Amino acid sequence: MTESDEPIRDDHAELLRRRALTEDAARPDAVARRHAGKGRTARENVEDLVDAGSFVEYGRFTIAAQRFRRDLADLIARTPADGLIAGTARINGDLFGDEGSACAVLSYDYTVLAGTQGALGHRKKDRLFEIIERMRLPTVFFAEGGGGRPGDTDYPVVSALDARAFKLWAALSGLVPRIAIVKGRCFAGNAVIAGCSDLIVATEDASIGMGGPAMIAGGGLGDVHPDDVGPISMQEPNGVVDIVVAAIIAVAFGVIFWAWNLLWYGPADAIPLPGRAFMYGVWLVPAVLGGLIIRKPGAAFFTETVAALVSIALGSAWEAIPEPKKQFVLQIVQPAGIVDTFRIGPHTPTMKNEDVALLHRLWLNITREPGLENVHHHDILTEALTRFAHDYGTHDHESIVKELGRHGTEAGPLPVRRVADPCLYPWQEGRR
Repeated sequence: MTESDEPIRDDHAELLRRRALTEDAARPDAVARRHAGKGRTARENVEDLVDAGSFVEYGRFTIAAQRFRRDLADLIARTPADGLIAGTARINGDLFGDEGSACAVLSYDYTVLAGTQGALGHRKKDRLFEIIERMRLPTVFFAEGGGGRPGDTDYPVVSALDARAFKLWAALSGLVPRIAIVKGRCFAGNAVIAGCSDLIVATEDASIGMGGPAMIAGGGLGDVHPDDVGPISMQEPNGVVDIVVAAIIAVAFGVIFWAWNLLWYGPADAIPLPGRAFMYGVWLVPAVLGGLIIRKPGAAFFTETVAALVSIALGSAWEAIPEPKKQFVLQIVQPAGIVDTFRIGPHTPTMKNEDVALLHRLWLNITREPGLENVHHHDILTEALTRFAHDYGTHDHESIVKELGRHGTEAGPLPVRRVADPCLYPWQEGRR
């Protein structure tokens, strides 16, 4: 009998059965309702976000603390993970490596008791938050849900002041990046998690509020539909949802950039240079506004970059520039002193040291010729490129293409070849 033919032990079979009950496939009706409401399940979101096979889940077999009023089998089937999927994972490990991509991911499951916060789910968060602090793990939290759950019976609760999750989550501020994602309704304790995050990303149908409909009605403020508690139309002007606010700023200035580019290469040319220098500031405004309004790390970079991309998408500004087109150079100096350089338009290529030396030797020798004393380096390049363009367009086309094609082969750059140095006059040959 082979190992694969051996019967599965009863406890192993029970483990596999319980694990299967935590998957979406075990609750097709709940999943169908979620999809019908244009939503995705928590496990679908986590699976698409993290690298395949990297998610290590904590407390997968937890169930709602309601044994005093519900059958155990029913709780196992209908309240998997106590409505909170949480664990460690990697995101974009192929780009940043195992250590650089390590993170934590948590997601309330709206198909389980409306994503409410249960007693055991709180303890699961406490455990993850301590691990996040110790390992300095960037965290993504899908925060959709209805807040504290009043139906748990297994733990006596008066004011729930023993819940440590909110204190631990707030204490992570400044230690790790914390991103909250909200789709749909996010109230009370769930809204606390989102509100204490460093960045909030929300969908158009999100409704975020510290008090849900039940609390609002209990306070004598009338009946309010869940979607009317804190819709995006309210949160966006208040600056609550960072990505929405940043995107609006960026798109608006993307249009302004496009129009400003047309002005820059038209009437603005008539403005004297000192006056034109003040006009450069327009291209910096979205970064300033994004940083001042959102006040989160990366907000300025996000708004500036998206504004530029919108301007590019609108098109025609660069193409409308008359020839010869001007050159733009953007240099970003990183904290470590590394300088990233980005160029738009025709620009001087980076020359190898030996090419610069060759050009200089040519210049030294050519300027010794009678009548060529005032020749500049660029004159030599112009003559060389003109002759190259002529040869490429006529008799030497095939050989030039073949030679240049060797640069793109797996062999790497062209090998250094020993050729006669055109810089040297015959009488200089012996001085080498």
